[in-house]
Amino acid sequence: MAMRGTNGAEDASKTWRLQASDLVWLACPVCRMKLEVYDTEGVRCTGCRRVFPIVDGLLVLLADRATLTSESD
Repeated sequence: MAMRGTNGAEDASKTWRLQASDLVWLACPVCRMKLEVYDTEGVRCTGCRRVFPIVDGLLVLLADRATLTSESD
């Protein structure tokens, strides 16, 4: 059985931040518009304004997990 040792990859994952360039190939699962980094907690759709959360470092692109933001945000 292989043992998982500590390495630089684990440390790098703790400091990784989502950037706009990471969203190039992704689209909103509801309206298919572009996504933008909203804050450290999620990603917002430029069309329907839903915010999709980041949970345990993973972007959750499920419509039922999204929250709506107002137009002024």
